[in-house]
Amino acid sequence: MKKLLTSSVFQFSFMILAGSAAAAGFSESLTWKEWLSESVIILGIYASKEGVKYGVSAYEGKNE
Repeated sequence: MKKLLTSSVFQFSFMILAGSAAAAGFSESLTWKEWLSESVIILGIYASKEGVKYGVSAYEGKNE
């Protein structure tokens, strides 16, 4: 559980989802489904970036 809580992807995900929930509560023109949909897109982009970063670091320094 500690590893999950210290994960930057988990922390960013929580921040985005909490922010979108708060924004949906104060918005009259957008629904929570629209905010959640946009949040999932942002999280996907961030998770992909972290995956590439992790992959690059895994192969860094290896010579063929």
